[in-house]
Amino acid sequence: MKSEKPPIKNLSLTKPLWDLKIKEIEGFNIEIRGRKKVNRLLKEGWLLLHIYTLLYKDNGVWRQKPMAILGKKGK
Repeated sequence: MKSEKPPIKNLSLTKPLWDLKIKEIEGFNIEIRGRKKVNRLLKEGWLLLHIYTLLYKDNGVWRQKPMAILGKKGK
């Protein structure tokens, strides 16, 4: 069975963020629970702007959490 991948919108990587006309920005944890919400927002037309690793100290132990910044385009 052939796997179909969704089309990727071609956005210029050299285009400044303000030229994308983003009207709303959200940050999400992209571990299992947050990933479902991020995938839903991407299907609704939000743009993935950045992925990073959040480093934080929890009871004296350094931990890492994958995070994503999404933007909603305005009109």
